[in-house]
Amino acid sequence: MKPGAAGGRSHPLERVFALLLRMLPPGPLRDEDAWEMRRTLRDQLDGARSWAERQRVVLRAVRRVPGVVVSEWLGWMGIGTPSGIDTGGEGMMGNGMRNLGFAVRSLRKAPTFALASVLLMGLGVGVVTTVFTVVDHVLLRPLPYAGADRMVYLTNGSHNGPTLERLDGVEAFELWTASSTANVNLSRTDGEPLRLRRTEVTPEFFTLFEGRPHLGRLLTDADRNDLRIAVLTYPFWRDVFGADPEVVGTTMLVDGEPVEIVGVLSEDFVHPHMVLGDAVHFYRPMDWTNPGLQEPGYFAHSVTARLRPGISVEAADEQIARLQADVAEAFPDFYDGGPRDTPLQSLHDRTVEDVRGGLLLLLGAVGLLLLVACANVAHLFMARGLSRSREMSIRRAMGARTWNLLSQLSAESLVVGLLGGATGLLLARGALAFFGRWMTELPRGSQVGLDLRIFLASFGLATLAALVFGLVPAFRTVGRDVQEGLRSAGRGMSGSRKVRALRSGLVVFEVAVSLVLVASAGLLMRSFLAVTSIDPGVDAEDVWVVPLTPANVDTPEEYRIRMDAVLASVRELPAVERATYGMEMPFEFFGGNFCCWGTRYEPEDGADSSFRVNMHAVSSGFFETLGTELVAGSVWDALDAGDEPTPVVVSEPFAVRVFGAADAAVGRELPDLAAGAIVAGVAEATRHYGLDQDHDYAAYLPVEALTFPIPRATFAVRTRSVPADLTRRIQEAVWAEEPNLPVPGIHALDEWVARSSATRRFGSFLFGAFGVVALLLAAAGLYGTLLYTVGQRKQELGIRLALGAGRSRIQNEVIRRGVVHAAVGVGVGGAVALLVGRVLESWLYGVSATDPVALAAAGSALIATAALASWVPAYRAGRTDPLETLNVE
Repeated sequence: MKPGAAGGRSHPLERVFALLLRMLPPGPLRDEDAWEMRRTLRDQLDGARSWAERQRVVLRAVRRVPGVVVSEWLGWMGIGTPSGIDTGGEGMMGNGMRNLGFAVRSLRKAPTFALASVLLMGLGVGVVTTVFTVVDHVLLRPLPYAGADRMVYLTNGSHNGPTLERLDGVEAFELWTASSTANVNLSRTDGEPLRLRRTEVTPEFFTLFEGRPHLGRLLTDADRNDLRIAVLTYPFWRDVFGADPEVVGTTMLVDGEPVEIVGVLSEDFVHPHMVLGDAVHFYRPMDWTNPGLQEPGYFAHSVTARLRPGISVEAADEQIARLQADVAEAFPDFYDGGPRDTPLQSLHDRTVEDVRGGLLLLLGAVGLLLLVACANVAHLFMARGLSRSREMSIRRAMGARTWNLLSQLSAESLVVGLLGGATGLLLARGALAFFGRWMTELPRGSQVGLDLRIFLASFGLATLAALVFGLVPAFRTVGRDVQEGLRSAGRGMSGSRKVRALRSGLVVFEVAVSLVLVASAGLLMRSFLAVTSIDPGVDAEDVWVVPLTPANVDTPEEYRIRMDAVLASVRELPAVERATYGMEMPFEFFGGNFCCWGTRYEPEDGADSSFRVNMHAVSSGFFETLGTELVAGSVWDALDAGDEPTPVVVSEPFAVRVFGAADAAVGRELPDLAAGAIVAGVAEATRHYGLDQDHDYAAYLPVEALTFPIPRATFAVRTRSVPADLTRRIQEAVWAEEPNLPVPGIHALDEWVARSSATRRFGSFLFGAFGVVALLLAAAGLYGTLLYTVGQRKQELGIRLALGAGRSRIQNEVIRRGVVHAAVGVGVGGAVALLVGRVLESWLYGVSATDPVALAAAGSALIATAALASWVPAYRAGRTDPLETLNVE
């Protein structure tokens, strides 16, 4: 019905507006859009609150029409719009704004649809934006260094001095640098001693990684071998020196030696995490006079380089292979097995290799979640389109063209997309803030945040999804026959068989995708439970660990004497029941990281190939303090700790492999182990380097047998009780013997045990959350579909009930339909889940990728959810009033 035809007398100026519109040239604007423009004006007049506001509405509309008339006539005659003609925003832009205004008014009249579609779109876009932001910053963006695409890393761990000395001869390198990081101690007169991370580098380091001084200067070739100077990092200067602008030229006491501060790095320096490890506090020149650099067995320095333009990694690898062959030839006794294989790797790939698989897997999971959310949005648009079929048919019967109707429906989808994008950005911002503390453990994780690229991508994704899932049902709604639309809408039928099939297909799709997410979450959860159920081989309750870094230890005897004194001081504390120390403690290193001593062992009978044995030098009381049980033999005591051959305790798997049984190992000699050893006892197997890391072959020997000093010692303390000031008491006990030795932290051993499976816990939690959301979305889609179908079949159900059909039969039919949809989705999703399980295989522990329990549990959960979601529509179907329905009919 056109404006002014009914519904009240038109405004006088509205008639002027209509007259002006009749002055438009022949074409779509006059023939098709003029009545819609009058309708828009009428809507604005109806919404005006006063006579004065109505006057302003009409005057504003009338003012624009003359410019539009002139512009359209000029266009109709093939003449461009003259400069200075005010079109009032009409034409293409005017139509767009008019459609947007219509879309806003239309959505305002359907608040439930608008809110649900915006929230669903926002949820999907929010999770995808969150994960994509991380993936973009960590995986996709190039490293922030000049020539980052040509920067390479020399693999196979650290490298020895003979290798470093020959790197200048590698013509493929435009620039290279060596670096080595270690812990040192800072003594302070105005506070407690601090443990620091220092890195020694060649001067080219700052050129390669684009370091700039904030204060003073950086290192130069003239500083070679000068260990008395240092360049501070900006955070260290700010936090410890209070951002003192006069710090350059002052000294600090590092490991008892004065070190002059010559400069401070700029705040924007990007720390090359995969080269140096954890954050560094200061840099010093590389010590080429270190005697270890002359030995082929001293591997301490990482190597990073930038290739010359036009040089491929393969060509550079050939030169590195020749270099390693030259080193092996110079030291034939050490390289009796041939030269080391140290291929080059892109620095970017090296930086992200540990996290690439997990982040891509996470991105795939949230992509599936987005599909489920979009399927729900498609449900909503389809239901809305069917409910508006009569409206569209009437408008087409009055002369509206299909293109105009599609433009208006597209505007609705656009508004939903924009609002969904804004909602998704808000959710992503909150999620990034919530997960911020985990982000810092990722490469460049501290730089992760929303920016213009992410902003545009999020709105683009939301808009595209809304347009696609909104226009598919729109095409059907406006494209159907006018008479058919009027007849079907009048009867309130549920739509054609194709529509019902499409809605059912969407439900099946949602269930299938949800099953993949739920099954994946189940696999990861079962894997996590399998890991946490493993016996760690230690009793971690009431055990506290204290990592220390003793400095200036010149001999193994000095190391033992100093650490024994600290041990005696700690044991005197009233709350301490037992205490011990070693080079490292169980679960101090995890996830494939090892420390600090290992050797190859060749069985005497030669039946098996050699295997690695992890060597743990520990003090007396180790097994009692850690609660590790002996399965055979005994532990050495203080009297025989220094005997020859060295008494050792081996792990049970070691004893079984070498001697066939634990009892058979006791008293047997191991001539190739620790320059001669004898088995005093056999201990149960432990998970020394993480619950999911095998630690089968281990040997524990007295610290008295150490043949080299090492600047680290970790203490383990078992307490009878936990006083509130336990940390302070242990610190004071340490400082009573070593006043300049930092005690940076005291940790509960059970926290270290839990930390070793933290990544699995986080992954199972995250996928579990995605699975729950997908489950709820699938239930919502099924619920909405059945509820809408029941509403459309109200007349049919009423007639059946009037003819004697039982209510329970109708209810069971609705529930059965929902369960059948879910069962089909479970079948389809189960096949896909088996393929996805293969992708997850490397993340699983103790669980098969085709674990039937996880798949069955996921399928059962979805079918149960479907039955529950079907209950309300079924109840409504059974409660249909036959008399009311027949009266309406």
